[in-house]
Amino acid sequence: MEVHDLMYRNHCLLEKFLKDLEIDLGMDKFNKFKWELEKHFFMEEKAIFQSIDDAKAAAMVADVNKQHIQIMKLLDEIEINMAIEGNEADLSKLKTLLITHKDYEDQTLYPKLDEVLSDDQKQKIIARIKEMYPELC
Repeated sequence: MEVHDLMYRNHCLLEKFLKDLEIDLGMDKFNKFKWELEKHFFMEEKAIFQSIDDAKAAAMVADVNKQHIQIMKLLDEIEINMAIEGNEADLSKLKTLLITHKDYEDQTLYPKLDEVLSDDQKQKIIARIKEMYPELC
């Protein structure tokens, strides 16, 4: 099993949570989605990205980390609108950002990481992913 395979599965799980949120825009569903997305970003940033020593892949990771910040900022804005102002969430911008982000990771970043990471690095990353998401395996 490759890192890309597990992350693709994780992206599918996140898509399910986003669809649930689109059906029910309540705070419970929003908080669940946000928590799962935070876990996903944490896993990428701490379990995967710290293992990279390839310059090209590291530059790609820097771009992904910027996307994480942008997505979390938008999530915070949506949360404020929902919780404080009582507005219903417009998820269209978030959904667009997430799709672009997911596509970049699935089509560019993770194939590159599978290419440049050693088997030992991959096994350590996969073990960390399994700790956080045993249901993906």
